Amino acid sequence: MCKPEHYGIEYEINPWMHKENVVDPKLALQQWQTFYDELKSVAEVELIQQKPGLPDMVFTANAGLTFKSFKVFALSKFAHDERMPEEEHFKQWFADRGYKVFQPKTMFEGAGDALRIGNQMMIGHGFRSQEESGPFIHRLGLMNEPETFGYSMIQLVDPRFYHLDTCYCPLKNHDFIFYPDAFTPESADQLREHGGTEIAVIEEEAERFACNAVLAGDHVFLPSGCPNTVEKLTELGYTPHEMEMSEFLKSGGACKCLTLRF
Repeated sequence: MCKPEHYGIEYEINPWMHKENVVDPKLALQQWQTFYDELKSVAEVELIQQKPGLPDMVFTANAGLTFKSFKVFALSKFAHDERMPEEEHFKQWFADRGYKVFQPKTMFEGAGDALRIGNQMMIGHGFRSQEESGPFIHRLGLMNEPETFGYSMIQLVDPRFYHLDTCYCPLKNHDFIFYPDAFTPESADQLREHGGTEIAVIEEEAERFACNAVLAGDHVFLPSGCPNTVEKLTELGYTPHEMEMSEFLKSGGACKCLTLRF
């Protein structure tokens, strides 16, 4: 995670971002700190320091993708010029901790667009990551798990949900949360094919980023204001944590965007 010491809306690179919609920095810090404290009670959390002039560095999910069994980091290649300077800082952070760092030649925005369910990596494309990034991630996965790692390309069609993690969240036992209308019908079917019990969110809660959730054991951290999703999670035996995310929603991000999973 990355403490929001220099966070704000300084440019517009998705439909949620409007420079006139000013972020309250004290409230943003308070919301982040509350989320960090609650998450830290059930998981280990490490921090990277935010650099001035890089307001979106707080959304660490987009930094890249880690592989669980060996220290390899797939560094993102950002789609927008405004975020490209983040790459060097994330590269250095992981290199300093002994990771081998690889970067694709095509656009790829890390764990924002690459989410694992079982032995399958779901890779979103259409807005921030290119379809050609799939084989790159597959090659790294095969280095880790030679005979089990597969991947599926998932096409995003709604610009409000420009990363896969804004509209899809794998849970335990192949359960998953998703907003079906964010995908082509074929891609929605692919997600169902690899999943167990689905929690399909309504549009109102999708716009609150209900799918932008973080799983830690049986705990699910998601933005507040999503009562239907919370009810369904509870019925499936999860423990929901409703986090106030108003200042980060202004940039088109929430709980999952603020974390990168090791």
